[in-house]
Amino acid sequence: MRRTRKEMKKEQLKSIALMFLVISVMYSIALINEEGIESFIQEISTGTNNLANLLLRPSITGFATIFANSPPYFDPSPPDYNLTEDQLFEVQLNATDPDNDTITFTDNSGSPEAYWAVFDMNGTGFISFTPTNDDVGNHTIGISIEDGINDPVTENIVFSVANVNDPPEILNYTPTSLTPETTENNSIGFSFEYNATDPDIPYGDVLTARWIVDGVVNSTTINETSGSWNLTTGFCEPSHRNITLEVSDIENETDSITWDLSITNVNREPVWNAIINNITWEEDNELTNNISLDDYFYDLDYSECGDNPSFSSTGSTNITITIGSATPHYVSFCPDSNWFGSEEIYFTINDGYATADSNNLTLNVTNVQDPPEIESIPDQEAYAYVLFSYQVIASDPDNDTLTYYDNITLFNISSATGLINFTPTADNIGNYTINIIAGDGTDNASTLMNLSILNNTAPVIDSINNQIATEGTAFSLTVTGSDADGDSLTFSSNYSKMLNPVSSNTTAANFSFTPADEDNGNHTILVIVNDTRGATDSTTFVLQVVDVNNPPELDLIGDRIAKINKTFSLQVNASDPDSGDNLTFSDNTSLFNITWLTPLTGLIEFTPGDSDEGNHSVNISVTDDAPNPETDYEVVIFEVTPNRAPVIDSIGNQTATEDLEFNLTINASDPDEDTLTFSDNTSLFDINPSTGIISFTPNASHVGVYQIQINATDDDNATDSANFWLNI
Repeated sequence: MRRTRKEMKKEQLKSIALMFLVISVMYSIALINEEGIESFIQEISTGTNNLANLLLRPSITGFATIFANSPPYFDPSPPDYNLTEDQLFEVQLNATDPDNDTITFTDNSGSPEAYWAVFDMNGTGFISFTPTNDDVGNHTIGISIEDGINDPVTENIVFSVANVNDPPEILNYTPTSLTPETTENNSIGFSFEYNATDPDIPYGDVLTARWIVDGVVNSTTINETSGSWNLTTGFCEPSHRNITLEVSDIENETDSITWDLSITNVNREPVWNAIINNITWEEDNELTNNISLDDYFYDLDYSECGDNPSFSSTGSTNITITIGSATPHYVSFCPDSNWFGSEEIYFTINDGYATADSNNLTLNVTNVQDPPEIESIPDQEAYAYVLFSYQVIASDPDNDTLTYYDNITLFNISSATGLINFTPTADNIGNYTINIIAGDGTDNASTLMNLSILNNTAPVIDSINNQIATEGTAFSLTVTGSDADGDSLTFSSNYSKMLNPVSSNTTAANFSFTPADEDNGNHTILVIVNDTRGATDSTTFVLQVVDVNNPPELDLIGDRIAKINKTFSLQVNASDPDSGDNLTFSDNTSLFNITWLTPLTGLIEFTPGDSDEGNHSVNISVTDDAPNPETDYEVVIFEVTPNRAPVIDSIGNQTATEDLEFNLTINASDPDEDTLTFSDNTSLFDINPSTGIISFTPNASHVGVYQIQINATDDDNATDSANFWLNI
């Protein structure tokens, strides 16, 4: 077995010890022989622990010095060291052994007398550590070296750790929320407390606490590591205050905490405190800065805190009320032009939190007589034999009833409405200046109307023969006329299908439309011609629209399934463009007979037997009752069959997750096109019976694996089932 170096060293020491024993015996015998027993005893008493003292005297014949081991020593001898807190300290201690023995370094830093176990040399002599605040001061540490043979050699080294200032720390504080809340007028106050520390206090550091309110120092305390401060709120407080606790040491290192204190307003409600009297003045006058609302309301938050309440008025319609935005809140009243009357109003003060209303007061604007006002009339033209109309417009600021007059016999203006309405003749041709007057019984207003009456010959429309049109076929009619004055003519009619003719030239127009079923029959139509001046002529004719029979239309039926021994019922519907036609339904099968329900509906109803099983091609027809009947039909395949069960589409295994919505749609079909009803065998969920949709959110109690059965049932209770595994 291979031996370690330490084991070899031990064997060597044993050999040396044995040799030492032999030499000692021999030396003792020689010493006794040469110098006597007394000298030997004296030599023994001096001790021979250190082999370096064991020397065979040269005078003893036959012996010489055999062996001497030397202890290690520091090289160089280590000095005392100065260290700085929080800075890395490293040093390599060196030692030499004359015999090249292995040197082991140890220290007594962990011993009770030293107890400064901040480094571990691991036997190498290399010291590396960073002293902390707890290490500040002088520490004497014994560093020992030994070679495993001699006694340890120890040097006491002083490690002096210089303090480095550390900032203070606020350990805890109340309130713990940095956004606390309080209210205005809090006489009890709002309390702030703290505890702080500083690692340098044992070395003479002193803490100073400052309470800073909105950037201004409010309170300072010295040499305290805890404390409290109280804020008492009154009215007129800001909505927020910044409260900062700043703790500093003698070298101005600081720690701080800032609260954003929210202060809830405690409102003092505004008050109405004086009667506001009624106010009377004449129309068309404005009252400027008539009253001051500060004389009738007060608000302590307004007078003490500078809050600016708002004022408003209620009840005015014809009087504009303006309230100044600043103290003393003057009020001005401006009635609408020419308005008079009374309005009852009140004022309201609003401080943003509460309101107060004044008494009701009457604003009375007295009437000042105003004359009526009449609008000027632009020059007018009228034509002989053409109706002339003009509406004179006048008003009275006092809302008096007006009466209209004129100074001419050409027409009579309506005294009540001011409407001029007459038809001039050829004898009236000429120019007229007419005075139109509107009076309120006290005052009058008038304006002049210049009227020119011009000659005009009415147009003549050519007669129109009676016309025949056919339903569904385009109809066109050209109407002509003439005008002695060469005016362009405009044609119109009173028939809704012929309202917008197209003019082919100045004396003709074309009416065209395509008659529909509702146009069948005879229509007496009035056609009118107008010239550019409003003169007219007219004629009438009879338009006969000939009916054309249209075939009925059978609504789509589609192929059908009828079940053996189960009543089959189906309504067949049709329509006919020709209103009034009666329809008849028929079929070509012995399977059933269509019966009549309404003029537009037939009923197929029968119960097939076993012998009817199979497919039946049936012609279903509908026919109108016109002189030349028209028919529409559809060939329908009736499949007669026993009931067949539905079929559910394959469902794969499913996975759902706790607290997540699970959705699955079950699809199924029925060969008989029956309506299907879905069901399941689980309490986990309820499948939608109509749509087959599964939707639910599993919870922790549902975790597991479930076998789910889904059923689909038709109208005759035939069922199909399908299973799947659901892993939740």
